[in-house]
Amino acid sequence: MRAVLASLPAALLALLLTACGSQTKRVTTTATVTVTRTTTAATTPPPTMPTVTVLETTGPDSLDPQVGTNSQSDEATWLAYTGLLTYAHADGVGSTRVIPGLAIARPTISDDGMTYTLQLRSGLRYSNGFAVRASDFTYTVERALRLHWAGDSYIAGSIVGASAYAAGHASTISGIQTDNATGSIVIHLRAPYGAFENVLAFPALGLVPAGVAMTPIGNSPPPGVGPYMLTNVTGNAFKAVINPLYAAEAVPGIPVASVDISVRIGGSAQSDISQVLADDADVLDPSVHPSPAAQAQLRGAASSRFAIHAAGSTEFFFLNVRRAPFLNPLAREAVIVALDRPALSALDGGSLIPGCYLIPPAVVGHPTAPCPFADPTAAGDLARARRLMARSGMLGAPVIVSGERSEPMRAQTLAYVHLLGELGFHATAKIFRDGRYAAAITDAAGGLQTGFAVYDDDFPSPIDFYRLLEHSTLPVGNEDLDHADDPFIQSSLRTLAVVPTSKLRTVSMSWRVLDRYVARRGYLAVVGYGEETELTSSRIDFAAVRSIPFYGLDWTSLRLSAPAGVASAS
Repeated sequence: MRAVLASLPAALLALLLTACGSQTKRVTTTATVTVTRTTTAATTPPPTMPTVTVLETTGPDSLDPQVGTNSQSDEATWLAYTGLLTYAHADGVGSTRVIPGLAIARPTISDDGMTYTLQLRSGLRYSNGFAVRASDFTYTVERALRLHWAGDSYIAGSIVGASAYAAGHASTISGIQTDNATGSIVIHLRAPYGAFENVLAFPALGLVPAGVAMTPIGNSPPPGVGPYMLTNVTGNAFKAVINPLYAAEAVPGIPVASVDISVRIGGSAQSDISQVLADDADVLDPSVHPSPAAQAQLRGAASSRFAIHAAGSTEFFFLNVRRAPFLNPLAREAVIVALDRPALSALDGGSLIPGCYLIPPAVVGHPTAPCPFADPTAAGDLARARRLMARSGMLGAPVIVSGERSEPMRAQTLAYVHLLGELGFHATAKIFRDGRYAAAITDAAGGLQTGFAVYDDDFPSPIDFYRLLEHSTLPVGNEDLDHADDPFIQSSLRTLAVVPTSKLRTVSMSWRVLDRYVARRGYLAVVGYGEETELTSSRIDFAAVRSIPFYGLDWTSLRLSAPAGVASAS
């Protein structure tokens, strides 16, 4: 999913840059299917389709849907491995809506919120022609657990019997019952969890046939159901080709693709921008952030095929309110008032939308009220912040600021250290090696005082962001960074966490109230929100391109521009 504190629930695994992810080499085997299935082969060869070239500076960590975790993986796998539920193929915030995928409708949820009942669509086939069965859902969930998918706590923490299966104490997941004759799928939860529909929409729960190898097979991705098939995987390239069987069984709301995709991996951001600008490639990796100077150039040279959109990530400095000096609310307010968000954004290539709330604009519940302490688009008010510090009694207090070695996080951390010094703290930096920071930042016993973090959503719901501030409400565990056991936050979450995703918008005001409360209390010094880039060649119909805040670009929206004088297809 993503980058940074990133969407990896087990440990906020990737406190890196939103534009970064790591390509991990994995042992691969050829998928094997041992179950006899009814197959239907295409009777005629598929027509030759136009090919669009997509550039990625960092490739998928895996194209095996039950293994991959970064945004480049999700951008590909959500279109090749449809789950029982998925997301709307709409632009921006509209894409956060959960819709039926391989299920005929959204689930029926019991009154106690602990039983989800779904019905599999009939007549579905995998890309290899195998018939889709209800029991494949159980196998898919088991495979995600067996392969230790990084988000497996969402499964093991939610579904009855999933943790026992993951630990090797059970041969299957007792909380899932399926009927291949009727297509019925019943899922029992350990406790009500309103975001469980989002869990069902993870690409990692996109169905694969029972019998696919229980080992990572990212170099030979398994069959799936969706507009695309993933093929020709190498260390620096892969293809997403149109699934020839999908058009005959297209799921409502999930479009048929119109172009094949050829992905090239590993170029520099500057080189990739230049290639797309010169029409030597067609689509830029959305996680590439052009510098402010490059953005100005692009707006001049390619204004009709360049745009910047909000992503589903929040960047902030956490403040441990359980210990000095940040148990003092005036000290926290001083930090927030002094923050120079535009300068911090410049250190990240100008890729941040300044803000003060935890929930980002692309997610339901983001407050629209003015920020409580200062205008986030302005430079910090150091004089006012110093007056607050004098009243706090925290002048000279020692502060250790934690950060990661990778840039620009290191630069932002050091800028923050300097700012705290200007306020009158005795601030020093503790820079962790890449890969060590995630464990340190989520270690409740470690009690880090403050540091820089980025949270990139696992799914577009406010409850996912509030894993950072809750203690024991959610079945999937928490990533408590502020250590504030605030009764209002916890009581609000007990109410809001059980509201089903289908009813999320009915409680959006309650989320806004909670998020404004957190901002007023100064529990996090939010810097702003990540952005994603849209840049295409002149061959692409740019008006048709859809940007998904949490998946990148929707490849089913890519199509060639119509020749001059010819209207493009809608």
